[in-house]
Amino acid sequence: PWTARGACVALACVLLAACRGTPPAPPSASARPALDMTRVHALMINGGGRPPINFQSHLLHVRELYALLQQAGVPRRQIAIFSGDGEDPGDDVAVREVEPGGAFWLLRGTHFEHAFGTQTTYANSTVAGARLEAATKANLTTWFADARTQLRAGDTLLLYVTDHGTKNADDLTNNKITLWGEHETLSVGELRELLLPLDPGVRVVMLMSQCFSGAFANLRDVHAGDGAPRGDVCGFFSSTADRPAYGCYPENRGRENVGHSFLFLQALRATPRFPDAEAAVLVGDQTPDVPITTSGEYAAALV
Repeated sequence: PWTARGACVALACVLLAACRGTPPAPPSASARPALDMTRVHALMINGGGRPPINFQSHLLHVRELYALLQQAGVPRRQIAIFSGDGEDPGDDVAVREVEPGGAFWLLRGTHFEHAFGTQTTYANSTVAGARLEAATKANLTTWFADARTQLRAGDTLLLYVTDHGTKNADDLTNNKITLWGEHETLSVGELRELLLPLDPGVRVVMLMSQCFSGAFANLRDVHAGDGAPRGDVCGFFSSTADRPAYGCYPENRGRENVGHSFLFLQALRATPRFPDAEAAVLVGDQTPDVPITTSGEYAAALV
């Protein structure tokens, strides 16, 4: 649990497990209780917005995590994927080959860029063995309504977002996740309202790589009331509330193996613990990203 207000808090989220304060001398990996993977639920969101900006890289991240979860023993029925237009057979994801190298960057922003650059093509979003739901606010609201009756104390919910995000210039604590369709978004405040009815004993671990994702670290106090966060909600984010994520930088158009989400999932292949994966990203990442955690933001607020 979280320590009393005023203390500096360190957070450790074992793979899809509890959000808990780190003891002075953490037990060895072999001494940690094994997580019952049958009590893990995963909600993955790749809104995409519309075909031209629904990049294939996000879909590849969804596929990668889906494979990791199944290998870990999470039941397939407990993994929900909201991606693009869902099961609609129409093309909803932009597929683009890597842009020409060399001095091609000199043509960007000119009328020659489109003529000589690699053209965008489109395909239908699919994840082998999984059913995709359209990433709309209505569908997510329905999912959470069902989750209130299915998730119980002791369960873990992994909330994963690989997507675009938008900044709320008037309130950086209430940024938004891009969903599918015109003006479809999910704000920090709206996600808070969806999480609130869940049993407080359900541990929520967020992994978000969209632009301006750091705003969602404010969800750490969902069940806190007027006290310190309970520790049942924690998360890892690609960037601060005021910065875009490197995966969406213009120079990365057409590149797939880049960005916080890719690096984090790659690290999970080598270590099963989220804190260790985050440490690996911080050490090896050479991008302008500024990854943050709920515990770090809470400690910063205290001091």
